[in-house]
Amino acid sequence: MRGRLVLALALGLAALAVPSAAQAAGGHVEAELALDRALTLFEPKGARAAQGGETRPGPHDATLVLRDLAARLADLPARDRALAERLLARPTDGFDAFKRYTAPARHVCDATTCVWWVNRTADAPSLVDRNSNGVPDWVDATRATFRAVWAAEVGRYGYARPLADNRGHRGRHRRKLDVYVADLGSRGIYGYCTTDDPRRSSSRSVSAYCAVDDDFSRAQFGGATTGVAALKVTAAHEFFHAVQYAYDWLEDLWLMEGSAAWVESEVYPSIHDNLQYLRRSPLSSDGFSHSLDHDEPNAARAESGLTYGAWIWWRFLAERHGRGIVRDVWNRARGTTYSIQATQAALAARGEPFGTVFADFGAANLLPGASYLNGALYDAQPGVGPVPPSVSLGTGTLSTGVVSLPMPHLSNDLYAFRPGSGLGASAKLAVSVQLGLPATRRSATLVLHRTNGTVERLPFALDAVGAGSLGALDFGPGQVQSVTLLLTNAGLEFGSCGQARQPPFFSCGGTPLDDATFSFTALATP
Repeated sequence: MRGRLVLALALGLAALAVPSAAQAAGGHVEAELALDRALTLFEPKGARAAQGGETRPGPHDATLVLRDLAARLADLPARDRALAERLLARPTDGFDAFKRYTAPARHVCDATTCVWWVNRTADAPSLVDRNSNGVPDWVDATRATFRAVWAAEVGRYGYARPLADNRGHRGRHRRKLDVYVADLGSRGIYGYCTTDDPRRSSSRSVSAYCAVDDDFSRAQFGGATTGVAALKVTAAHEFFHAVQYAYDWLEDLWLMEGSAAWVESEVYPSIHDNLQYLRRSPLSSDGFSHSLDHDEPNAARAESGLTYGAWIWWRFLAERHGRGIVRDVWNRARGTTYSIQATQAALAARGEPFGTVFADFGAANLLPGASYLNGALYDAQPGVGPVPPSVSLGTGTLSTGVVSLPMPHLSNDLYAFRPGSGLGASAKLAVSVQLGLPATRRSATLVLHRTNGTVERLPFALDAVGAGSLGALDFGPGQVQSVTLLLTNAGLEFGSCGQARQPPFFSCGGTPLDDATFSFTALATP
């Protein structure tokens, strides 16, 4: 269902707080699409007419599906707005179309958070209460987990605390974060956070409330992370969305989901649930050459999920500069500054050109096992490890001729050369590249994989028109196993922000201005 319905996903969400005339004109259609998408995920029996076989949103998408619906609420006609408000309602509101408590709700609070539950119906957690404090152990575990996550993300890491929530509780706890325990697993949903803040139509900073599953049982979630471990990483991820809402709840999806997936293993480094996203990431053969900010909302397409796989970018930056750089990006992303602009500024403040860092990122992803602290874990994941197209150069074919590769913005790509038959021990390789302009955002590097196991990186020096060459490189079969050409397009300029109408979507909901075609020629000398 996503293919058509998700046209609402990035349709200027970064600019919704102050919509343009064009956005306002298309707002009704986009709002209806956002509503249809939410209905399909949260209330499939109540979803409107069949959507031509298009794919439904995935269970990981719950938070952002509700974000998009809340952002477009004012554009819906009255009847549909009432339906959308039911989807956005809390379980305690009495009219939630997805999860409505039908038994008396109970709650327990600490200094920052209130956890809500019921003792009857399918939404009730196990009522086992080993410490006899009148609160089910699962609720105690949920409260303790969110307390630990708050202490890590707000306390130790220094992020802004979620804005005061004045909607869920009418008593002395009314400003605390509300977390609702319910049977979300019946839909395959681990948890979500969303907003019913009345300021959402005029402000980029809003409060949030959250919901998590009532047991994370293996019966509902299969072979994925389950039980308390699933509760922990879900809380770390979803609470970070509540934190993000205090900065800019309309930020680009690749920043929101990528950094939320990243923080899971920061808070709980021994739980490796986010490794599942690496199969569609810059570390994988499926994702290596895609734009870092590529948002493909159609789950039937191979590129779907790249927004989650983008967490490895934030891990790369955190290992390079410390985890505080991610907080710096979010501080800079407040207001109208968007994802990649904030990232470039955070790196510039540390004296690093974005293009240099992004090229190093590509090189690290070529050999993740040797490049990341947990690289051995990454290498062991299915699909991890880019496999470049390759050609053997020998007496039969000494030259590749001119090879052209499409290079979208914010992407790296690879091509490998291997010594072929007929080459002597003193064989040499020469490679020339033509990358075009601007050269400051484009680069090329040769990576020599020697037979003794060593790896050597050789950057190209580009001239005024983006051309460069490297020659007389060792290429003898006894000396070199292969030579990999790493191409980098670190272009980060966008136009027409907020005007994109067809997926895939990119930063600021705009049009990339730096997509390009690179070319190269490789020649072996026997």
